[in-house]
Amino acid sequence: STARFRVVMAGRRAGKTRLAIWEMIIFALSHPGTLIWYLAPTYGQAKSICWRKLLKIIPKEVILKAHETELYIEFANGSLIELKGCDNENTLRGRSPDFVVLDETAYMKQHIWEEIIRPSLVDRQGRALFIGTPYGKNWFWKLWQSACLGMDKTFEAFRFTTFENPFLPASEKDIARRQTKNALIYKQEYLAEPQSHEGLVYPEFTPE
Repeated sequence: STARFRVVMAGRRAGKTRLAIWEMIIFALSHPGTLIWYLAPTYGQAKSICWRKLLKIIPKEVILKAHETELYIEFANGSLIELKGCDNENTLRGRSPDFVVLDETAYMKQHIWEEIIRPSLVDRQGRALFIGTPYGKNWFWKLWQSACLGMDKTFEAFRFTTFENPFLPASEKDIARRQTKNALIYKQEYLAEPQSHEGLVYPEFTPE
């Protein structure tokens, strides 16, 4: 996809973060001197989810400096990848990133994107990749749905289930379905189908 903004809704363990890591590395190497942000709901999550995987994948010869305390990697070509959390909003203001990854987008507040991140992309025409497993039909789902409808041509949407990940054992699909008693949870966490829990006393109940 060449869309400026891509929205990827996918099941758990579908490979979302690995996709994000490769996207950031490719962008950093092909666009010298650019600023790339990886955002997670919290700073702690950014470190635990992404940091070690990022260091493991980036070729050592292209790294100029890696700072684990401040969570940034400086490339020999001048590009910079920074890991940040949305729990400290003030650290996201005043900068102009060229590419932003929002990981676990459904668990972020909507205004983080609309009031802070989106305005910061204006001057450099920055790009964004939204990834995550749905969390009900909140703003992430609405953004994905809008992109599916093609209402804004700068957006494109994608959806993948957990089991489309070719590196997972085929047997896990049947086991996970059998062990997940709540059908709504199974659909949301594995099939990436947002579920509304409002008004449901017994989520397992179906008319059939």
